[in-house]
Amino acid sequence: MVHGLADYVEYWLPSFASLAARHRVYALDLPGHGLTDKPLDVPYTIEFLAEFVRDFIKTLGIERAHIIGHSLGGAVSAHFAIRQPEMVETLTLISSAGLGKQADIGTRLLTLPMLGEKMMRLNRSGVETFFKNFVYDQSLIDDHLIDLQLTMALQPSAKTAVFKTLRAMSNLLGQKKSMYNFILDGLTTFAKPLFILWGRDDPVVPVSHGQALMQRKPNARLKIFEKCKHLPMLEHTQEFNETLADWLTA
Repeated sequence: MVHGLADYVEYWLPSFASLAARHRVYALDLPGHGLTDKPLDVPYTIEFLAEFVRDFIKTLGIERAHIIGHSLGGAVSAHFAIRQPEMVETLTLISSAGLGKQADIGTRLLTLPMLGEKMMRLNRSGVETFFKNFVYDQSLIDDHLIDLQLTMALQPSAKTAVFKTLRAMSNLLGQKKSMYNFILDGLTTFAKPLFILWGRDDPVVPVSHGQALMQRKPNARLKIFEKCKHLPMLEHTQEFNETLADWLTA
């Protein structure tokens, strides 16, 4: 399970018990995120992060795995799966980056040097605003969620690493063509089972990206969560868990 930009392992915790009933479940903090190291002399490109996922799986001695990626983690997972299909059992993309140019204006503005750093407010008010753009049901934004996000965001070098990651994949115009062209072309001929999940009201990366991928991959599956923005695993936890469990045991 591979998390999104500025996210961390804990986003997956509501799904661990459900999935672990039938599977051995692994999640990781990508470099620059969560509690993983945040070196500033690495590129933080999708290629670099995909290689990290590959090395993580190889180090654990896993021959093949069900790969699940959310947002940035979707782009990373797709890149990994395209490059190492022999290591993939199935691929699940959730509100995935890397499937088209469009991105929300806030994310695009964050790619601008200096302005982006000024826009990212690492305090309670700033984190609450961040979550309001990510979840449909605002009642989900509680003190625990805000405190955890702040704890991770205030790790040494975390802010710099997140900006390096964002700017490697996007600019003011949106997601970089070099990234999404490689992923779209690769997934078109990807032979392993593919499942796409999305929130109907996602303002970060539009649901139309998932729908367009289905046009290329008519044998893939698509699940759209109603009254849901960018975090279906937190917004519709039970339905999300049941959907994944059914998919992985089909």
